[in-house]
Amino acid sequence: MTSIFRHIESLGFSDIGRLINESHMIFAEEWRGGLIEDITGNQALIIGDIHGDYRTLKNILTRNRYIDFLEENNKIIFLGDIIDRGPQQIESINLILYLKTLYKDNIILIRGNHEPPPYLPTFPHDFPYRLISKFGQKGGELYQQYFRLFQVLPHAATTSNKLFLVHGGIPPSNIDINDLKNPDRNLMEYLLWSDPFEGTGSLPSMRGAGHRYGRDITIKFLEKNGLSMIIRGHEPCEGYKFNHGNRVLTLFSRVGEPYFNSTAGYLLIPLDEDLEIDLVLDNIGLLSIEE
Repeated sequence: MTSIFRHIESLGFSDIGRLINESHMIFAEEWRGGLIEDITGNQALIIGDIHGDYRTLKNILTRNRYIDFLEENNKIIFLGDIIDRGPQQIESINLILYLKTLYKDNIILIRGNHEPPPYLPTFPHDFPYRLISKFGQKGGELYQQYFRLFQVLPHAATTSNKLFLVHGGIPPSNIDINDLKNPDRNLMEYLLWSDPFEGTGSLPSMRGAGHRYGRDITIKFLEKNGLSMIIRGHEPCEGYKFNHGNRVLTLFSRVGEPYFNSTAGYLLIPLDEDLEIDLVLDNIGLLSIEE
């Protein structure tokens, strides 16, 4: 396992360029309107925002014996926001892309608002400056390659046991799951930028994009589409938090600055059985900032 980490940490400019191109081709071949439907397998390891916290990412993967895990028909699902803010953004995204090239059917990377479409710029977005700092002006060329790759990442997924996976949230209108394929600008903004709140209806977001969606919006969306739970990232918290009567689970999988949370969370769940809330609670994993 450590040999993969060492490999990622040793990649040079040309190596990274080849890695982006190879993984881009895989994601492009998988593209089905940006929605992955009915993910199957034995288990899924679901990981929230990383934001360049490569150390915690490695710890989560190592704790779950990720190589053995991937080779046993299990899935690792990332909920986006791999880059920006943290000290090792390049290593974080490259590790996931490399695993995608090795285990393409078992690695799923859902885009976050920090893997943006051209019409929804995010801030702060220091990833390109990290690349330029490390590789000089050639870093800008790598950024363009990464940016093109972001455009073929899926933005939502469902599992065979009725989970809905997304980075941010759902729109205020009660849409059918098939409407999420090839979304327009407004719908993409809701998926990448929205947050739940403990009320009803839809409120403007303090983020300046997306909205805040209430319990009634969640219930209608889940019932209409035969789903049981939304699992998402996007919001800093102490590893995880629930909203809307345990129908929405937020995972946050990095620690430290600039959010100053001390605990990272992830979820390890079966994909071959229906999930009760007690099973979900029992399978949330936590890592402290000291680990």
